[in-house]
Amino acid sequence: MRHLRPQFAMLAGAFALAVLVSLFASTPAFYQKLSLAVTGLGAGGAGFVIVDPSDFRDSLRMMFSGSLLMLTVVIFTGLSALRMFLHRHYGAPLQALVDSINASSDDPSVASPIA
Repeated sequence: MRHLRPQFAMLAGAFALAVLVSLFASTPAFYQKLSLAVTGLGAGGAGFVIVDPSDFRDSLRMMFSGSLLMLTVVIFTGLSALRMFLHRHYGAPLQALVDSINASSDDPSVASPIA
């Protein structure tokens, strides 16, 4: 259970970050579709355009969903790899040091002099 909480926290953080990035990624697609819908408006036109959002809603949903899924997986994998690296190179040696200090404080005869 101890290891699941950080994993869930990393997954939630990765999902939140992926949502923000996906929103920014789908914004240019929205404006590209909008500009394509508005193209053809002449200078002598009425001055306003009514665009039906159903024309490009599906493509935006697919782009947002795809980038959201890919980014969540990539960010979660990166954070998990970073956590494993930190545990291997920093957590395990520090835990060994703490264990040796605890062992020597319980029984001082275990402490060996440093040569």
